[in-house]
Amino acid sequence: MRRRSRRLAIPVSLAIALATMLSVTVLQRPVAAGIFNRAAAVAYADQWSRNEPDWIRNTAEYPDLGNDCTNFVSQVLYAGGMPTQGARDGACYPQEWWHPYTVFGFWKWPHTWSVAECQRQRMQGYPSQFQLWASSDIYAMEGGDVLQMAQDWGPTPTHARVIIGPGYDIVTWIYESQLISQHTAERKRRVWNYNIDPSWPLWNWHVVY
Repeated sequence: MRRRSRRLAIPVSLAIALATMLSVTVLQRPVAAGIFNRAAAVAYADQWSRNEPDWIRNTAEYPDLGNDCTNFVSQVLYAGGMPTQGARDGACYPQEWWHPYTVFGFWKWPHTWSVAECQRQRMQGYPSQFQLWASSDIYAMEGGDVLQMAQDWGPTPTHARVIIGPGYDIVTWIYESQLISQHTAERKRRVWNYNIDPSWPLWNWHVVY
């Protein structure tokens, strides 16, 4: 005899309210391949991010850049297992993204590793690895995803943050907001919209690799 599955009955009004609140369009999203290790990405972000002035950098493996936000994002993606491509450095080649290395003591790295707009071009050019989500979907993003923004209201991103995951009230354990970590202005596990002007353009990149 075929068993009938039990379904939880949810009032229509409640379902509509939840869908409106979360702004989630699940049917439009591809199923992640599951190769990207989000736990490893978040663990790396936690290890190498602190709040100013007590900041920290992984200078043994990466160049210590003054504007380090995109460099930090790349480190986190690499820690999560994002595959590298290419070998050329210099200029904004979207197909080039590889681990920095030194030659006679001088660092070499691709622009997609350290320049926000170049990294945006790379992520846009690799839909099998990244998908651009709507701004309203920020609450559905996961640890290891990337938030870019144009701090000068321009058409291209100038800053990048790493999504760490959901944040909860330490007393009630009620969900409050998605958390981020970032470099340049060092912040660790802050609410995602910390110091963001509501008018700034945002790019919400979800890892689907």
